[in-house]
Amino acid sequence: VFTASIVEIIPWYKQRRNMCILLIMLVVGAVAAVAGGVVVDSNHSTTRANGPTTMLTSQPTMTSVPSSMPSMTNSPTAVVCGVTVTQPVILDRSHECDCTDSPAVVVKGTGVEFNLNSFTVACMAGSQPVIVVDGISNSVKGRLRDQTLRGGNGAKGGIVGSQSTKTRIQLVGSGNHTVQDLAVRLTDTSTVDQIGVEIESSGNTVDSCNIDSPSLSNATSDQVGVQMKGDDNVLSNNYISVR
Repeated sequence: VFTASIVEIIPWYKQRRNMCILLIMLVVGAVAAVAGGVVVDSNHSTTRANGPTTMLTSQPTMTSVPSSMPSMTNSPTAVVCGVTVTQPVILDRSHECDCTDSPAVVVKGTGVEFNLNSFTVACMAGSQPVIVVDGISNSVKGRLRDQTLRGGNGAKGGIVGSQSTKTRIQLVGSGNHTVQDLAVRLTDTSTVDQIGVEIESSGNTVDSCNIDSPSLSNATSDQVGVQMKGDDNVLSNNYISVR
């Protein structure tokens, strides 16, 4: 019986040999494809399990500005005089420099606000003005103000000069500038006559500023709180006490 079975199978195999070979090749190919898929999945299984991969780039980290706050640039670099501000700035530290060749800060453009944020801008040496406001409708403010309350938040920002500084803040250009909430300090030991705010344009406003000298009796030079040229300039709510 066994011999007869073999005799029957051999002719059947010969007749279907090509088909058997094709089936074997298809089975081997399918197994290889599944194995390859398993390898690929194993290489990416961690990524799929942990969610999207975070890409690290060389770009600096950027943070969004709250919608209630205006867009601000970084504060001027410390120790460097002659910084030109052409877009809104809020100081995050005091700015002190040598004003021999240029003012500490120059505000230029249209509608630009330079806010001291209760910090101080100071000339440690030199005779240039501490701050010059050029352009039109720009402002220098000493502190941030709560729009829902009257008055300001925190101390007034300070403007300080050296013994050779004549003008603390100068308003030039096309005017319509605003100076607000500043503590402008004149010095008793100055070697030149001093001016707190020097206005050389029209339509400017000086509001809620303190302009004074530490000791009026010991002042060694003449002091002027506000010197005005031009028309329609307004002084309001200021405290001025000079020699």
